[in-house]
Amino acid sequence: MASLLSQSEILHLESSTSFVFPEDGAVVLLVGSLRHGFSYPQEKIAFFSEKDIFTEEKVIVSRLPAKPFLSHFRDLKGGDYVVHADYGIGLFMGLMKMEIERKNREFIEIIYKDEDKLFVPVEDLNLVQKYSKVGSSVPLLNKLGSPSWERTKARIKKAIEKMAKELLHLYAQRKTMKGFSFSLGGDWQSEFERTFEYEETEDQLSAIKE
Repeated sequence: MASLLSQSEILHLESSTSFVFPEDGAVVLLVGSLRHGFSYPQEKIAFFSEKDIFTEEKVIVSRLPAKPFLSHFRDLKGGDYVVHADYGIGLFMGLMKMEIERKNREFIEIIYKDEDKLFVPVEDLNLVQKYSKVGSSVPLLNKLGSPSWERTKARIKKAIEKMAKELLHLYAQRKTMKGFSFSLGGDWQSEFERTFEYEETEDQLSAIKE
């Protein structure tokens, strides 16, 4: 993208950490994850995702319902930990409305490390889940644009794959193992039965025979 802008003599700025407001007519290239573009008419700023620029044909994919998040949304309060599938652990700050392209849209605000903010549209709430706390440990906030969350997901995926392989190996072993059938009766069994000091009832005798 940078080379294309340079060839077209379009003023641009590259940033890999945080958003910088451009000069009038300038373009800022920011590394991140954006599903679709939007604009702030009052600020005279438009955001475009990579798909908006390079994808000739848009493929409409049905979104998963936001029920997993909405079901416990009312239990959340400002400052609770949440996990975004793409960005990791952050602090839930609440629901807010913003005017985008002259339309009011609802977002949830999530704070990340170094006070970075992420605004998640309500239609993308399926990507957000409440953080499941283990013990009294306090989770570390992820940094937007940092590869730490991707490394965490890679470690979890590797651990799950290892566990799955171990379970498959265990089930395969159990399936191939041969059992041992003990013969009925014998001196030891008769001696053990004689040590029983009570007389069996009819039901007990019937159960033993069965």
